[in-house]
Amino acid sequence: MNDIHGYLSADKDGPWRTMTEAAKRLGVTNHVIRKLIKDGILPANQVVDGAPNQNRTADLHSDKVKNALV
Repeated sequence: MNDIHGYLSADKDGPWRTMTEAAKRLGVTNHVIRKLIKDGILPANQVVDGAPNQNRTADLHSDKVKNALV
């Protein structure tokens, strides 16, 4: 209707992933993804307050993230 998107990752071929998708891709739990975001290691985007965090697929494979998971 108003072309308002609640999730950037709605397009599964797009560059954004939900926290659950990011966790699955990295083989970790959602808790680990939350900690990476909180610690400033994994950038996240929140479309609106209260909405789930979204992560760029490219950021999941950054050296910063890889080093934090070792």
